[in-house]
Amino acid sequence: MTPAATMVSRVRGNNGRGRWGVGLGLLLALAACDAPPRPPVPGQEARKAVDAATLAYGNCIDTAAKTVALAGRPPGNVVAEIVQSCKPLRAELAAKIAVLQKLGHPKQSDDYIAAVADASIKALEPQIRSDAVVTLVSRDIDARNAK
Repeated sequence: MTPAATMVSRVRGNNGRGRWGVGLGLLLALAACDAPPRPPVPGQEARKAVDAATLAYGNCIDTAAKTVALAGRPPGNVVAEIVQSCKPLRAELAAKIAVLQKLGHPKQSDDYIAAVADASIKALEPQIRSDAVVTLVSRDIDARNAK
């Protein structure tokens, strides 16, 4: 006997007369119920925070590269100034990475976790810096061609 047939026979009762309305109503009520919402998982929340902080740090450098005055300065020097101006966002990103690292590896020392956070950011910075240099050089070329 299939599970549905078993449920129907239980709902029908001993007398053979169906209580289809009650049984069908119960089935529809159960089908309409949603599962309870899952509580947030600390690791997932920390990962989202790291992603948001990474995006904010990258946007800070990118926005500054699109708006800062070049004034004949070398692009590398300008990018160094831009990165320095975004230092508070870098510190916030490092803190978020440290929280995520501490969740995954609770026995690691705070110094080690800080070193991991710094190394993680240093892995991202070359790409962010090179994108900023490309933006600055493109702006400089566009400004020269406009003259």
